Amino acid sequence: EEEHLSVGFGQEVVIEARTRCDQHENLRWTQIAGPDLDSASFTISDGGRRVVVRTPALEDVVDLDARLSVVALSRAQRQEYRLQMEATLAGRQERRVLRITAASPHAGTFQVATGVDTYFNGGTGNEHRWTLFAKPDESRAELVDAESRTPHIRPDRFGQYMIRYEPTGVEINLQAGAYEDVPRDCGREGCHQPEGEGWLTTAHATAFRRGLEGELGSQFDERCWACHATGVDPGVDNGGFHVTARGIGWAAPTPHPGAWEEVPRQVRRHGSVWCSACHGPGRILPPQFHWEYGAKFQAGVCAQCHDAVNDPDSAVEAWQFREWQAAPMATFVGGGADPGPAARRECAACHSAQGFIAHQDTGQHITPEARNVHAITCATCHDPHDGSLPHALRVHDETEVSGRLAQNLGTGAICATCHQAGEPDEDRPSAAPHAPQTDVLLGRGSLLLRAPRTGVHAQLADSCVACHMAEPESEMRGRAGGHTFSVRDLGSGGSRPILAPPTCTNCHGTQVPPQAIGGIRDWDGDDVSDNIGREFERALRVARRLLRERIAFARVRDECGEGRLGSDFVEYDAQLLLVDAGGSLLGDCDGDRHFGEGEETVGVGQLSRELRKVVWDIALVEKDGSRGRHNPAFTFDILASVRRSLR
Repeated sequence: EEEHLSVGFGQEVVIEARTRCDQHENLRWTQIAGPDLDSASFTISDGGRRVVVRTPALEDVVDLDARLSVVALSRAQRQEYRLQMEATLAGRQERRVLRITAASPHAGTFQVATGVDTYFNGGTGNEHRWTLFAKPDESRAELVDAESRTPHIRPDRFGQYMIRYEPTGVEINLQAGAYEDVPRDCGREGCHQPEGEGWLTTAHATAFRRGLEGELGSQFDERCWACHATGVDPGVDNGGFHVTARGIGWAAPTPHPGAWEEVPRQVRRHGSVWCSACHGPGRILPPQFHWEYGAKFQAGVCAQCHDAVNDPDSAVEAWQFREWQAAPMATFVGGGADPGPAARRECAACHSAQGFIAHQDTGQHITPEARNVHAITCATCHDPHDGSLPHALRVHDETEVSGRLAQNLGTGAICATCHQAGEPDEDRPSAAPHAPQTDVLLGRGSLLLRAPRTGVHAQLADSCVACHMAEPESEMRGRAGGHTFSVRDLGSGGSRPILAPPTCTNCHGTQVPPQAIGGIRDWDGDDVSDNIGREFERALRVARRLLRERIAFARVRDECGEGRLGSDFVEYDAQLLLVDAGGSLLGDCDGDRHFGEGEETVGVGQLSRELRKVVWDIALVEKDGSRGRHNPAFTFDILASVRRSLR
């Protein structure tokens, strides 16, 4: 037998066991699943008749945003602890299982299920006060911890719950409902017909049917319902799949062909990952509610299922969310609360989920709101409403790269959509090759070399994905490959983590260390043989030294004081700007690395056309970031051309 308790974060749960007989028999308690409880969080006394469990604080589980928001909780972050009690009473072996959950998984959206705790985040600040000022008739829901940063509410009736964050006056429009009350006609004509028809082509549409019919293996059972059906939350009466199945006494059969047609209609109604599985069962707020509407772009929507590691209710492990959390794309460029380029019109298409999707759908650039913009999340690359392309990707096989069509990229085309240099032009002479990885891979983008020189890595099936998403070894999950997109072991430490074996060994085998792949040879023509990375660094140092001499000779000055001379260049805000011998930006007179009133940038556009070509090409191979490995021949050809141009 199992019992379920949803108790909240930062709570102390006292369990008192009573027996009618054998009063002196000890009750044996063990933790059989969930995050390990230490001795301070799990105490047993009085022969097992009193047990205390302490759940962690929300702040210890979730990396809270600095902005006001509804808190998303992944499947792992729900903090479920499974305890088992065993005893011999009246000569009979007794066993009970207690499932204690801090909270249910939550998408972080404003459409929520009744019976489920929704947490709010007041962001940074010293004062937090919240008010629940409207709720449905007969609702007994209250706002708990209303003077904390993270209060919560458990809606108990269908309808609208209005919460005000008093320090700023911002109002939160929370829409609650039960899954059984949501009509199954979202895709009808005149409503969301394109999305409904597209969803039918996705794996989500048949997730439960395929499991029942054995297409997902023989282990498909009740444990799998939570992520293959809609509204499954054991212990919560939310009108979801498990409530309906239990209500009519239906239990999943052993997987076999034709099993889907044997399922009662009421159960089949919830038997897929349908609209409300992601959007929630509450009334969906339209786009004019900008803040609330923007929540659907966050990774928390997908993390309700795609974060299942060591999960007793999962027959397979889902690492996608945990891997993505380790990737730079999971955060804004600055790494903090400031969305920076993600909220700028000219940058949002590659720095935000909203901007990328809008540009792919309409070709237009938008300016997302800073208060709800999200970084590069799951929905940026994967379209939940269209499974026509592999992995439900939004772009596949071909895309425009720096003004020219690139083909045969496979799944790597989605990466190439943003990882490209762009084109320098006379109107933007100081523009930087901002993210030129695809250009270098394809042997394009150089202003000094006349002909492209495609590298062998560009010929790999799925291009970028073949190396950057290589399946990692088990002990490296979450540290390399997969949705970390890292070719290096992020757990190895140091300023430059070591190359992860699967990155290279899938093609090159295990006989040669990853650092030596490509051969120990004189790549840069200086009569010293070394591996590609070190050869690249030496060649780049030579190119930079020669360039500094030429820039100094050009005698470009700023207007700070007597005028400082340019000596080198750096990339700043997608521009190539000149710096003085001490590394200070020309034009930044007060040295705060910000161009305020009366200050003006001094870019490489003030150099000669020939020198600008050299600067662009150096920046191209430097910003590529692979230290020559994406396309060795092309990279070293560029550096050789740079040396010839500067001598």
